Amino acid sequence: VYSLRVPENSLIAADGSRVCAVSSSYLLAVDFSDPAHPRRLAEANFPLWRFTSVKVRGTRVMLGGSRKGVPSDTGGVVVFDTVSPATRVEATLGVTGRGDWIGSNELVGGYLYAGAGSRWGAAVKVFDLTGGTTARETAVIDVEKPREPSARFVGPLQFGMCVRGYYAYLASTGTLVTLDVTDPAHPKVVGRTELVPANLIAYGMPHQVAYASNRLYVEGQSPRRLLAFDLTDPAHPSLAESYHWQAQAKARCTSVCLWVDGRWYMRPGRGCGRAESGRLPTRR
Repeated sequence: VYSLRVPENSLIAADGSRVCAVSSSYLLAVDFSDPAHPRRLAEANFPLWRFTSVKVRGTRVMLGGSRKGVPSDTGGVVVFDTVSPATRVEATLGVTGRGDWIGSNELVGGYLYAGAGSRWGAAVKVFDLTGGTTARETAVIDVEKPREPSARFVGPLQFGMCVRGYYAYLASTGTLVTLDVTDPAHPKVVGRTELVPANLIAYGMPHQVAYASNRLYVEGQSPRRLLAFDLTDPAHPSLAESYHWQAQAKARCTSVCLWVDGRWYMRPGRGCGRAESGRLPTRR
């Protein structure tokens, strides 16, 4: 039996056989290609950083969070290569305040798509990673912002993001945004789909998004549901079905937090004593 000590309250992310655990400024990467004999790939500390999100893509790990500074902390993403631990690229997202959000990062070719949100809205910033240890910003795209100039969100707006072929899909509380990433340095918005009426957009709740075959699945709020979009035309997803959690006996969980081989896994919430799971719906 293999035992590996992982810090409490660690963030866990995986891609294939590579698994990463992150706790504050510490990273541990393990290869489980041989499940009976896992292999430690890398271990690293990032002084002054406090990471709040992690995503693995191949040999690279994207760590989002904030870096201590004077007079203000700075939000950013560190891209770390588990094969070449000395190779680290930092992308700066700007001054971050208490409660701001950094997350939903993706790699598109040699570019980093980094998400950032606050009470004033959310955006994805694009960075060129090929220029050394400091990433160069090439584009900024608004994902969601208050519909009224004087309005503010109750909490920082957040969104989920996934990339399928030449398109990226970004799901915020109120909108599903489709980006054409044919030119990854300068993505173009080719579609926006309203997910909930504007008067319901108050909290910056995270929306998980994933695809399977020609379906795009988006976790919805108000009401709690799983939305399935047809990707026959990938530039313009069309709503195919809506699966309401409340219609199921096992519906009292807070969020879909993991997708594995067509199954969803939900985090236990108030009144829900254990994690729930089930198959993604394939028809109405």
